[in-house]
Amino acid sequence: MSIRVAIIDDDRVLLDSLSRIIGAGSGLSCEGAFTSVEEALPALQRGGVDVLLLDIQLPGMQGDAALELLRAACPSMRILMLTVFSDRDRLFTSICNGAHGYLLKSTPPGGLLDAIRAAQEGGSPLSPEIARHVVSFFQKTGPAD
Repeated sequence: MSIRVAIIDDDRVLLDSLSRIIGAGSGLSCEGAFTSVEEALPALQRGGVDVLLLDIQLPGMQGDAALELLRAACPSMRILMLTVFSDRDRLFTSICNGAHGYLLKSTPPGGLLDAIRAAQEGGSPLSPEIARHVVSFFQKTGPAD
């Protein structure tokens, strides 16, 4: 059984490239490519998507703000942020709002496919630069009392 993936990104060229990469991945299928949360929501609510790749900077509702709505509409769907934003504020907002992982768009195709598989298996994939932000935050916070 293949992992069913959908993508929300307003860059149509990137959508097409990601759709082809996912479609060529072993055990993966691209079930939809959308340019906004508003466009994607009705299709996602019908089910049939296991993992969603979600951009942050979108027309209309921003990706990090849409996480709660998407999680409520599709509770079993795993959501991976796929974005150019590596800043700490966007990262923690996305995670606090329910993202299961956070990847930079510079992630190589093989790494992206591995991250989709890891998310489907219950993991929380992070790009190395993003993981460094998380580790740095906890190192500065110190141990819990």
